[in-house]
Amino acid sequence: MIKNLFLTLLYTALLFSCTEKSAKNAENTLPEADSVSIDSAANNATTNAASDTATFRWMTELCDNTGVYNPKQYTAEQLQNTYKLWFEGVRLESVSMVFKPGDVAKVDVDKLTKEYEEKKKKIAAMSVVDMPYWQNLKKQHLQELDTRYELEKLTAQAYTNPSVLLNTRYSKQGPGFAEALVSGDTAAVLAAWRNLAEKLKPNNGLGDYAWKVNSPDRLEHAKIDLVTFGWYNCANSQLPKAFLYTDGNLGDEFKKLFKKVESECDEP
Repeated sequence: MIKNLFLTLLYTALLFSCTEKSAKNAENTLPEADSVSIDSAANNATTNAASDTATFRWMTELCDNTGVYNPKQYTAEQLQNTYKLWFEGVRLESVSMVFKPGDVAKVDVDKLTKEYEEKKKKIAAMSVVDMPYWQNLKKQHLQELDTRYELEKLTAQAYTNPSVLLNTRYSKQGPGFAEALVSGDTAAVLAAWRNLAEKLKPNNGLGDYAWKVNSPDRLEHAKIDLVTFGWYNCANSQLPKAFLYTDGNLGDEFKKLFKKVESECDEP
């Protein structure tokens, strides 16, 4: 999605836009999930009553995997939910940040809130494999969803009401972005924008800054960039490490749920 592409650009610019303290805590973003094909649990699982074994099929970008498991330990539905938990991660797709003045009207905080509530309810209701590793993953997803929603809601609101950025748990480490935005001082906003552009210049983090600074809408461009590329990046870098896990063992842990796994893989 376009939003995820811009997020990737934001994360690349992070080390250049935050204070030294924020840079030391730079974000390890969640990796993009492999492309997957998820059928229903019933279609993915086959039970052999005579031998008390069942098979479960799952796909990753390159491999078609079939695992043999004991259905007395966990159900096909639990495996399917655990698989979804592994791949889907936590993402809120509603528009919460913009990159040009004309897109501010697309931000819908109510839609963001509705999506958050629905996803939280769905994850909370998911029956996953009853093992500490997977129960902890579910708990982390719920905690991350709460934190991600809080951050994205503040960002969405800030385009029209930047005062919401003050006195939050993210305020102390932000290098003056919120203060410039709420100052009502055009010169202060443009100065903060210019400083941000200089810091992000090595990665072209603000896009065509030279064009924007000469635009009749330069003040609106400045405010948007200070929220999107400035405040959001630094606030995002302060998310607790537990919410930014990149557990490379997820695939191996999932395979441990099976007595035997066979994989047919295409060449990368």
